[in-house]
Amino acid sequence: MKKMKIEEKEILLKNGETLKVYCPTAADAQGLADHYNITGGESDFLSTGAGEEVKKAEDEIEWLKKFEDRENPSCLLAASIDGKIVGLAEVSQLSKKSRLKHRGLLGIAIQKAHWRKGIANILMQALCDYAKSAGFEQIELEVVKGNDAAYALYQKFGFVKTGETAHGLKYEDGRYADLIFMIKTL
Repeated sequence: MKKMKIEEKEILLKNGETLKVYCPTAADAQGLADHYNITGGESDFLSTGAGEEVKKAEDEIEWLKKFEDRENPSCLLAASIDGKIVGLAEVSQLSKKSRLKHRGLLGIAIQKAHWRKGIANILMQALCDYAKSAGFEQIELEVVKGNDAAYALYQKFGFVKTGETAHGLKYEDGRYADLIFMIKTL
């Protein structure tokens, strides 16, 4: 596995906005914290609920250190519009153990105000390309059953369903959601 560099790029979205995709640094810590705090309360499709875990810039600076490690092939991408982070996507090595290090875990979160703009497609393509070039052999993810838009996106990128976990998430009001596991072979 090798650490790859992703070059910053700007992409014109269909609605005329310019999306900047880049690897965030400590200078983006407050924007990362703000993004996390916003997305956590916007849908039932993430593992964190509103106000459950409030992030501060200092927390994000610590988190970013794992992406600076040259021995760690993990990658974090930010998507911003007008200087504000509106989406994050990550592929992280499952483990450094020799029998597991070929696997990557993928996660993505777009702020609800920016859904359906093509941002998830752009980030998914960049991460899939990155994962292959970094030496991952497969990437894996979990998606909440009923999140049809995300499920369709993952299928579009070649992920296949490999299983389900009943009651994988439990919400504050006592409801449950099942999780679907998906894998893409690179």
